[in-house]
Amino acid sequence: MAEWALIEADIASEDGEIRESGMRKLLDLTEIQSPPSTEVIQLLETLVLSPHRSEPEQEQAAICLGHLKCEAPLTKFAVSETPRVRSHSAAGFGYCATESSVASLTDLLTDPVNTVRNMAERSLIRQLQQVKRTGIPRLLEMLDHPEPLTHSPAARILGLTQDERALQPLLDKSNHGEKWLTRMWTTKALGDLGKPEAFETLKLRLETDEKNRVRAFAASALGELRHPESKATLEAAQADEDSGVQTAVEEALDALSQSADAETVDPFADENA
Repeated sequence: MAEWALIEADIASEDGEIRESGMRKLLDLTEIQSPPSTEVIQLLETLVLSPHRSEPEQEQAAICLGHLKCEAPLTKFAVSETPRVRSHSAAGFGYCATESSVASLTDLLTDPVNTVRNMAERSLIRQLQQVKRTGIPRLLEMLDHPEPLTHSPAARILGLTQDERALQPLLDKSNHGEKWLTRMWTTKALGDLGKPEAFETLKLRLETDEKNRVRAFAASALGELRHPESKATLEAAQADEDSGVQTAVEEALDALSQSADAETVDPFADENA
């Protein structure tokens, strides 16, 4: 209790450096032996909402709430009319790896404000293991959300999870997405997912997609996939008319070459000499 009293005193200070020090002390608590006082939670809530505090300080206060697993105020912030407050909510949820926090962050991927969606995406990436345990079905639903801008972060996170449940939905969106941004990010996600079944779709996107950025991402994804036919497919794409695609193809070929060189290195070469 004495520790909380010191932290409370710091966070209540009118001196910004002392408040910051108090929040750092709170975040340094790896094992919380006793629950924080109601006063500490109220002070943190006030900091998040105060128009007299800087955005970094407001965000740090929200992160402290997440660290303390205080989801109730973060949930309240998530429906604020102020985009900045919703963004702080997303930042806080990133330090609170629970099923409900993943659900809240996934809902924030539909926010109309780009900075809020970006923060929600970063926070979901911070807790990929929890996302894999409880968040995959909802993210898959997001691939069909009526707002196409939601497809991109959902696809990127799904690719990073490397969860097999994402394979077919990502293939479908890469092949049939009406918006090029949807095709681009689902194509990248297929490279991150790392499933050989994605090769034909990535090859098709590289060879036929009308949008140069989709073709460039397909080239990069083929370099990540390292399929037996990736090299030949990329070499054929060197003739693409777009310079950006050509650059992506060359970088993917370099990545394939480096990975092949690494696989042939004998770590015991000196011992065998």
